[in-house]
Amino acid sequence: MKIGIIGCGALGLVHSQRLRTLPNIEIAGLSDPFESNMERIASTIENIPARYRDYRDLLAKVKLDAVCIASPDAF
Repeated sequence: MKIGIIGCGALGLVHSQRLRTLPNIEIAGLSDPFESNMERIASTIENIPARYRDYRDLLAKVKLDAVCIASPDAF
């Protein structure tokens, strides 16, 4: 199952670490307005091929089975 993570701050990092421990789960893409947030997650998980500052690009360009939305509640 290919998962995308929208929102790569503190909760995005926690969710990515938990998701990667599950069998048959691949984190296939990340989205966050801040490159540094995506880089922090990518540095702990190998082979994340897609990173986008706009979540709409992630949804349009990467074939995903599900997304984890970890953006702040206000957004």
